[in-house]
Amino acid sequence: MASAPASVELAPSKPEEVLPLVFQLPYATRKDLPKLELSMHVFSPERSERFIVLNSKRYTLESAQPGPELNLLDIVADGAVFEFRGQRFLLPRQTY
Repeated sequence: MASAPASVELAPSKPEEVLPLVFQLPYATRKDLPKLELSMHVFSPERSERFIVLNSKRYTLESAQPGPELNLLDIVADGAVFEFRGQRFLLPRQTY
């Protein structure tokens, strides 16, 4: 007689990180941020096709970082994820 398959418990999914928008950061952080002018945002399911134009320069996920303390972590459908002095945040894309 065949036994019933053992039940498999799935690990709970990790809740998605909710990032603050750049304008929601504490003033002490915002005042030290470099200029962040996002003039173009291209998102694609293919990571290699994503890019932004920030302060008139084109950046991909493989590009050099935009500033000494500013790191581009990801380009998502809603904008670009950055880290500044350990604080992660979303710079939202412009909507028209």
